[in-house]
Amino acid sequence: MSDSTECCICFSPMKLPYTLDCNHTFCYLCIKQSLFSGNKGCPLCRKKISDNLVENAVSSLQVSSLQEINSSWLYISRSGDGWWYYDEETSDYIENKWIEYQKNRENDGIIEINILGMKCTVDFDLMIQKSVNNHKVHARKIIRKDKVNPDKIKGIAGVQKKQ
Repeated sequence: MSDSTECCICFSPMKLPYTLDCNHTFCYLCIKQSLFSGNKGCPLCRKKISDNLVENAVSSLQVSSLQEINSSWLYISRSGDGWWYYDEETSDYIENKWIEYQKNRENDGIIEINILGMKCTVDFDLMIQKSVNNHKVHARKIIRKDKVNPDKIKGIAGVQKKQ
């Protein structure tokens, strides 16, 4: 297991640390993005990453309490029965752009974000996120800046909260 508290992918303090079978540890979102970008091996030793990384992480990387979540922006789950917080970095970026938008409504209120290597747009007027690849909209998700009933929170950035 890595003794470092810094992720060697993003060079930031480890967020949601996830240890691969080779015992190298990365931020969960960094290694997930690396896998989704087509890199099938550990960034350090190149040992093959399990195809079940996401399923394994969901069961081992649960957010133990909502106090661990430092985010104010949420998106609706695929099933529509709950909300997920964005990771802190994405939430901070959206928040800063929201503040700019509130101060100066002359711009169109649409920003771009990158989620796991996928280009997405956030529309502040419609309060939706759209994932866009090759100019086709693949998914629309309702977003909100709010506090939500804790029973309706699924987790953060795809990592489930403990039940």
